[in-house]
Amino acid sequence: SVYPQLARSVFNCGFVSCWSELRAEYRQSLVQSLETALAAEGMPTEVLQLLLNLAEFMEAHEAPLPLDACTLGAVATRCHAYAKALHYKELEFWAEPGESTVDGELIDALLGLNMNLGQLDAAAGLLRYASSQHIPVRDWWLENLHEWEAALRLYEERAQGNARKDADEAVALQWDLGRMRCLHALSEWAPLVQLAAQVWPQLDTEQRAEVAPPVAHAQWQLGDWAGMRRTVQYLPVETAHGVFCRAMLSAHAADWYGAQNYVERARALLDAELRGALAEGYDRAYATLVSVQQLSELEEVCAYRTVQQRMSNAQADAAALGYGLGVTLDSVPPPLPSDGYGAPPPAPREGEGGGAAAAEVLVAQCAETLALQRVVWARRLTGCRRSVDVWQALIGVQTMVVSPDEHSATLVKFAALCRKRGRMRLCAHTLSALVDGELSDKVCSLRSLPREPLVALGVAKYLWTSGRQREAQALLRELLSAREGEMAAGLKLRAALALGRWNEEAPDLGAGAEEVAEETLRCYAAATRHGPNEYKAWHAWALANFEMASRLEQQLGPAGALGGAQSSIGGGGGGGGEGDAL
Repeated sequence: SVYPQLARSVFNCGFVSCWSELRAEYRQSLVQSLETALAAEGMPTEVLQLLLNLAEFMEAHEAPLPLDACTLGAVATRCHAYAKALHYKELEFWAEPGESTVDGELIDALLGLNMNLGQLDAAAGLLRYASSQHIPVRDWWLENLHEWEAALRLYEERAQGNARKDADEAVALQWDLGRMRCLHALSEWAPLVQLAAQVWPQLDTEQRAEVAPPVAHAQWQLGDWAGMRRTVQYLPVETAHGVFCRAMLSAHAADWYGAQNYVERARALLDAELRGALAEGYDRAYATLVSVQQLSELEEVCAYRTVQQRMSNAQADAAALGYGLGVTLDSVPPPLPSDGYGAPPPAPREGEGGGAAAAEVLVAQCAETLALQRVVWARRLTGCRRSVDVWQALIGVQTMVVSPDEHSATLVKFAALCRKRGRMRLCAHTLSALVDGELSDKVCSLRSLPREPLVALGVAKYLWTSGRQREAQALLRELLSAREGEMAAGLKLRAALALGRWNEEAPDLGAGAEEVAEETLRCYAAATRHGPNEYKAWHAWALANFEMASRLEQQLGPAGALGGAQSSIGGGGGGGGEGDAL
């Protein structure tokens, strides 16, 4: 009672010392008490974790408690202790024939636990084992392996083919629910909402509660606040996700006190989950930590909207007095982060200049505060894991108050992350908000070159990765010819290296080989000027010259190759101005 932490740390050792001295009948009575505690509904998570650690400690010291592995596995799953739950499920898997049966239910549980722990190879091995043992492969096993596109194709084939006619309504409904889960994982928000609208009348209350979380998330991403408000009614208020969605709706409706109340309730609900996850390590707790971070950023969103409203009121007051203020959000450069980034700017004191002058001071302070908060959000994202789901969760909160043009650099980074992870549709959807035209996996119709060169480079890289090399090269050439004077040196370096590399990988067949080789050399030469200390630029330029010299040696002999190489080096990275780069 004086120092509980010490009591917890020596609990296992004390239990072993007492257990070894107990007679058989007392041990049996103690085990029954432990089973009762483990099966109790209202038992605190902290106590259950203590008992799970005790069972693990006794097993490690070759004195396992006579507790059922199924019971321990269920308790571990309830406490989000997935590593312990997997251990007990594996004991069931390796049990002697007759003691346990390896069936679809056990394989399903093992797949889910391995996926929760990020053990993709083990999960794939289980799927192969099930196929070899002629255990029917269930539809959702592909979902457990995160093979979302393959699972979606399977569900769509069954839902649209002859199988749907032969299946009863319950089975067909499960296929539709599987399609919705896959669409949610692939961030296909519009098709998900459309499918949900078709299926919704067929669902009972329990099924609607199951479907409501992904549907509410999709409506949030699409900005359908009215639809989200209807869907959230089916989310239980006892879950962190349900409370978080209600906090989002309150923040959108400018109900600051209601939003703060929901945020505090969500934090309390996440506390138990976070305790269990942290007991198994930081990696296991990361998803919950992201949810906690969303709550903090939602509070910042409320403060951001408060400052926006104060700024709008000041501009309206100045307009009523007949003055137009020249200070806007875009006219204030992003400041460097400081300690007071989240606090609203102080109101101007009396005597600083009445009327329009005081309003202009207040507008400038508000604009600086908003710009600073955007900088903090952008820099905070760079410290997160480079995961599409993590970035999307945090960016989704920020977009409640920030327009795409105001954080275009963040969206371009997110699009690049989607491209590298193979999420091409999400990459196109993200970039389409920044361009004037249509951009998708099938169509690229830009009415004009993107206003920001960084966005144009991101679009070109997306086109190249999606297999439209000609369009990507043409867009990058247009960017370097029309916007080179507006681009920073680092961006010029990246664009020149990309175009040179693309010319080498897939030369434009409409131009001659000599023209493509010369453009490639000019690209690499320009890269050495834009990045004089950049290893990649000098390496690419030197390698391109070496390859050209090798070709000339084959065509003209050693003497001709030497002259051609000297002329190439003379026009390369050593000199020349910006204008002759490309």
